[in-house]
Amino acid sequence: MTSCVATTDKVNLVPGMEDGAPKGLHLARGDLERLPVVETPFGKVATLICYDGFSVAHTTLERFVPVGERLAARGGVAVAANPAANPWKWLGPWPPVSSVALTSPASEHATRAVQWRTEGLPSSLAQTHFARHGVTAHLVGRVLDLRFEGVSEILDDNGQPLATAPSHDRGGHVTCVVRATKE
Repeated sequence: MTSCVATTDKVNLVPGMEDGAPKGLHLARGDLERLPVVETPFGKVATLICYDGFSVAHTTLERFVPVGERLAARGGVAVAANPAANPWKWLGPWPPVSSVALTSPASEHATRAVQWRTEGLPSSLAQTHFARHGVTAHLVGRVLDLRFEGVSEILDDNGQPLATAPSHDRGGHVTCVVRATKE
C-alpha cells in the first residue's frame, strides 16, 4: 500500500515559462519555509523541484532563493530528490537564443549540460553540503508537443556523480550502491 507523506510546491519559477510573464503559466510560487522534510528509515528526505536544486538564478531579473542553503540551515537531509523536466536542448547553447530576448541572462555556458553541472544540483551540493546524496531524475522524451532532455544521476555530498544515465535523450535506470560508514 502506498500513501502520500508530503506535497512539495516549487519555490523558484523558471522566468518566462512558469512565472507571470506574458506567455508564462502564471504559477504560484511555493513558500520556502513550508518545504517539507520527511523522516524515512534511511534519514531525512526533501524534494527540490527542478530549478529549486540550482545554486544561482538563470537571469538577473528574477526573485531566486537558493533552497539548498535553507535546508542546510535546517540541519540538512540524507537525500535531496530533484525531479526535473528540462525543455531545452541538453547539448544546445545556454542560454538558448529564443530566451535571451525575454530575460537578462545571469550566465552563459557552452551548453545546457554545462550550465546544469555548474549551476544545478551538483553545484548546490558542492557549495552548501545540505545533503549526503542528491538524485536528479530527468523526464526524457516527448510529452504531447514538448520534448525534454537531461541526464539523470545520483550525486555524493560534493555534487560528484556516483552513477549517471548513459544518454540525455533516452530513458533508462540509474543505480549505485552506497555503503554506510561509521561517523
